[in-house]
Amino acid sequence: MKVCMEMQGLGLKPSVIMRVSLIESFTKAGKLDTARGLWDEMKIADFKPNFGLYTLIIESRAKSGKLDIAMSIFRDMERAGFLPTPSTCSSLLEMHSASGQLMLL
Repeated sequence: MKVCMEMQGLGLKPSVIMRVSLIESFTKAGKLDTARGLWDEMKIADFKPNFGLYTLIIESRAKSGKLDIAMSIFRDMERAGFLPTPSTCSSLLEMHSASGQLMLL
């Protein structure tokens, strides 16, 4: 993240690949809010997330119990034309079931 911030300070734009790597790293480290902040920055810059990035964010949010955010991103993924994997659906179903919420996809 420090390198990314230094690049921005010099007026350079970090590449999409660099940003995706940062999002993946922060997500895997459990720093979901930081990952979501980078995600939001990328979307503002008109970045189109790929299927893998959508899946990573949705599953990590669902597993952390942040179902509203996970479902919001799930809907964005559907609007972008991507179909969920069985793993993505399973994560959402498990967390909705554990929370006692009904889920309609």
